[in-house]
Amino acid sequence: MRIKTPYVTFNVEAIFLIVILSSILSTHIMKLLSSFYMCYLFILFHELSHVFVGSIFGKKINELKLSISGVSVSFCKEKFSTKVEKGKFCALKNILIYFAGPFSNLVLATIFHKINMIFEINIFLGIINLMPIYPLDGYHILDNILIVIKNISIKRAILSIIENCTFGFMLVASVYEIVMYKNISILIFAFYVYLQKNQRYDITRFLKD
Repeated sequence: MRIKTPYVTFNVEAIFLIVILSSILSTHIMKLLSSFYMCYLFILFHELSHVFVGSIFGKKINELKLSISGVSVSFCKEKFSTKVEKGKFCALKNILIYFAGPFSNLVLATIFHKINMIFEINIFLGIINLMPIYPLDGYHILDNILIVIKNISIKRAILSIIENCTFGFMLVASVYEIVMYKNISILIFAFYVYLQKNQRYDITRFLKD
């Protein structure tokens, strides 16, 4: 469901609305999903940090999406100037915008370090989002850092190598987590990232065709 306002378009997933309404109508469901809502709150804070820094640099928000898998913000695309200096300045702005989200989670983890749940969730969100894998913030930060490489093919090759190596590391970490702690959170996150990567590649192929 899309809700347009003068400032931003809200894209709310139907299943997300169902979950919210179910929680409002049932205190039992609300208790079961309390950890989910806690995590969702910090994800929302993460995204709003992107919005805050983006607004400082004059970025306009295209869409704010609320789904069962999280919150995401997309800005209106800004074309880099043909002048190298201006292109680098735009890239620097983008780096600061993408970095704002993970940084905000690390700040919260520092402030609430004595509360285990808040600390652990925000440390996880802060570190995991800095990983250079699409669609995470770390990927976009690296993409903007590599603007200094003029050859697009070389730039994409470097991005792909770093992304694949990081994804491999994530899979190894997920196996370690399962064996040592009987926890599958990293594996679930890795599966989510894998789906997003495939969706990106499918869109790329479609555009090329």
